Amino acid sequence: RYEHLREHIQGSGKGTGLQINGKVRRRLIASQVGMATVLLLASSMVFEDALETVRHPLGFDKDGVLSIQIDDGERYEGNAWIQLSQRLKEGFASLPPVSAVARTSLAPIRPGGFSSLMFDADKNSLGYFPFDRVDDNYFEVIGLPLIEGRYFTPQEISDRANVIIVSESAAKH
Repeated sequence: RYEHLREHIQGSGKGTGLQINGKVRRRLIASQVGMATVLLLASSMVFEDALETVRHPLGFDKDGVLSIQIDDGERYEGNAWIQLSQRLKEGFASLPPVSAVARTSLAPIRPGGFSSLMFDADKNSLGYFPFDRVDDNYFEVIGLPLIEGRYFTPQEISDRANVIIVSESAAKH
């Protein structure tokens, strides 16, 4: 049943017309070594870029900051989620080792789950910009100083006022 396969395997190679001469074999090996070298160099460059990204300062003080995502599987309507998250904030803030608590819809350094189309003064589209909902003390809690302007007020947060703090890169855009 497998006799044809066995004959082919035993017949290919030395002593047959299928054997590759030495010159071709050396060229194939040299090309394999060359390709492996190129792949190693390319992967080391990508790895170096990745390391540089990881080592780049985040722009806020991550030491001592703990991010907790809570999802109890329920869908809350209206102010129910705001009230629940406020009670959770107060509960975490009452724990002895906790010095400050702030709420946000997403963890730091993750792009916002929301985005909005922005325009310049001449009403030209600048593109979509991601944003996040945060507490009045969020930037202070994560140690992210403002370059210009002011933080949100507690009243603006409770009133859900239309106020924003823009990143430096968005402001330059």
